Amino acid sequence: MDVKFFIAVIHCLRSPWIEISNSGYMKSWGLQNSQFCTFHDFFSKKPNRLSVNLNRFIENIRWNHGKFPSYILAYSLMFFLFPLRWYIPRIKFKRSKELNLHHDMYRVYFPDSITSLRWKKLAIIKYFLDNSNDDFLIIANPSSYLNLDKLVAVVGDERSGFDYCGMVKHSADSAFIVGSFILISRKVATLMVAKRFLIPTHTSDDVAFGAFLTRSGIVPIDIESVELNSASEFSTLSENVLRNTIQFKVKALVENQRIDSQILVQLHDRLRNMQLITE
Repeated sequence: MDVKFFIAVIHCLRSPWIEISNSGYMKSWGLQNSQFCTFHDFFSKKPNRLSVNLNRFIENIRWNHGKFPSYILAYSLMFFLFPLRWYIPRIKFKRSKELNLHHDMYRVYFPDSITSLRWKKLAIIKYFLDNSNDDFLIIANPSSYLNLDKLVAVVGDERSGFDYCGMVKHSADSAFIVGSFILISRKVATLMVAKRFLIPTHTSDDVAFGAFLTRSGIVPIDIESVELNSASEFSTLSENVLRNTIQFKVKALVENQRIDSQILVQLHDRLRNMQLITE
């Protein structure tokens, strides 16, 4: 098997993500060792208070104030961001003093916010095309645990059928892959960079990518995934689920505090004890 995976993990330099990156990701699935996969960690400049508050405001409008305010927000973003639809930020090899990671690290020179992910991910996609010969690109966040051995076994054996994969959800316009873990082939990566001006700027990156790829005739493929929103959901996972799942999407709260790191480490220990992963 000669299929290769370029794994790009996007980190955010603010709470709780710094802790999740250092104490969760880097002590769990980031420890895996596969001859078919290479890890690459990406970050942007630490967001300032204005950026954080603006991001909270946008997300609050999107999810808590109904359709009409959401439409106003969407068209406002389209108006202001439309001129940047061609733009791809530059990337430079650089380490971050906030992140205690052991892989190659890169800075994306673009603001860090929920609305900027479209551009950050396009920059990573272009970097993948320009700086590797790998067959597949995976873009994930640090709290999405990937079983690399299972991924290689499933995708590597049927590589021609996996162009746009992950956890499938549905928007008003199309099906899309949830942004916490997306796998694309080199063919799709090339298309996205070449036709990036057609990728919407007014909605979230995952919905925008899904709408563009659907119009391009590329159908999202669901990869075996599990969402873990609490410690109890993790503790009740069956052996069969552990053996067959590629992605575990962790987003767990206890008294408004994220406990992703604890679940990631415990999940890693269980998979290692079952000999389902390689370190």
